[in-house]
Amino acid sequence: MALFKRGKTYWYEFVFDGTRHRRSTQSRNKTDARRIEAAERERLARVKAGLEPPEPPAQPDKVEKPPAPTLRAFAPEFRSHIELRCAEKPETIRFL
Repeated sequence: MALFKRGKTYWYEFVFDGTRHRRSTQSRNKTDARRIEAAERERLARVKAGLEPPEPPAQPDKVEKPPAPTLRAFAPEFRSHIELRCAEKPETIRFL
């Protein structure tokens, strides 16, 4: 049983079935943290025995972002932005 404190909250870390499990208990009370760790070990044992379905992935499915525009497609928009923002600096505009 590895229970440790980070900041004001307790975390647990242990190896179960060859996999390391480390998570915050989100508790400031050491007794409660030990109970949370024990409950997680018990849940993992039930999953391994087939008595409980595995926990769904922690991260939701990633939504694909649209691809970034190419420099050729973005250049006119960038140029107009610089012309407005750097109107008092003609050398900057000329550099583009």
